[in-house]
Amino acid sequence: MLGADLPPPAANAAAAGTVDKPFATALHELHAIAGQLLIAAPNDPLWADRVRALAQRLGILQQRALDAVLYLLLYAAARRMERYSSHHALVCAVIARECAARLSWPDHETQSLVLAALTMNVSITALQDELVFRERTPTLAQRVAIDAHPDRSVELLGAHGVTDALWLGAVAQHHVDFNVLQIEGGLSAEQRLAQVLRRVDVLAAKISPRQSRPGLPATMAVRDAYLGVDGAADEVGAALTKAVGIYPPGSLVTLETGETAIVLRRGARASRPIVAAVAGATRAPYTMAVLLDTNVSGSRIRGAASPGESRIPLDHDRLLMLLSGSLFAHGAPAQAALESLQRSEELVALPPLGTPSAGP
Repeated sequence: MLGADLPPPAANAAAAGTVDKPFATALHELHAIAGQLLIAAPNDPLWADRVRALAQRLGILQQRALDAVLYLLLYAAARRMERYSSHHALVCAVIARECAARLSWPDHETQSLVLAALTMNVSITALQDELVFRERTPTLAQRVAIDAHPDRSVELLGAHGVTDALWLGAVAQHHVDFNVLQIEGGLSAEQRLAQVLRRVDVLAAKISPRQSRPGLPATMAVRDAYLGVDGAADEVGAALTKAVGIYPPGSLVTLETGETAIVLRRGARASRPIVAAVAGATRAPYTMAVLLDTNVSGSRIRGAASPGESRIPLDHDRLLMLLSGSLFAHGAPAQAALESLQRSEELVALPPLGTPSAGP
């Protein structure tokens, strides 16, 4: 289960309200399902359909409240190593879907990209989960498996009945740097998907800690992702930055007042999110978090918080409730945003994993 990897869902639904329970619980469930699927049991004839259903369920959550999903996934990604591979798959799938939307890609390409994000590392799931706890560099055998995993993952997908060329092509090429190759005539659809997948993969991997190194602050990882191989911004980098913001949800930041805050929602501008101040300038935690719009003078962000701020206790239940009740909807009426978060009936009625679904 995901209990070790995400802020846990509230035990008392009445105390937690109606927002955090469905989303946190649903993400716990999807992480557990992803972990089981990425073992890629060879005798499961419905495996590909189960992956499609997983992508569909994750997409419903993302459509309902992307900021809440990003908050839960990215906060955990920066702090936990348990079940890394399946958690990494969910993070990449969510960010990749939003990047495709920012790039105005057609639905079938978006679907293939999300499926590729979920399965690009299917051949090394167990190895990835092992390597995050390794203090030394991989062994030669492990290095060989890492280098071969795109092709090996494609083989496994084919063995499970996947025939979608975009899905398979993106997985096969997700470690190729097409900016370096400078292909004449532009990239093919498969190459475009692989290009986005590579950048998302690297971004998510940098945020996640290893036994051998700490994770990179999300703001620095986003900055790196924004720049292409020549050090200049490109279309993919711009889409990534718009997808998660310069200060992504779940990131701790320092305000110009000296307060420490956690980002709850992306703002109208990538550098001006909605945050909750959780500690004063003296680092003393607040009893109640204070919702702030960093677009307002006096509440601007000074920069990423220092590593020591990560020890500030956070009540994720209350923070998610604060997020849902925010008056800052940025492009949608606040009441509509709140109602979309509270549609727990729709989350309960998500399609079962055993049901074959239409799609690639």
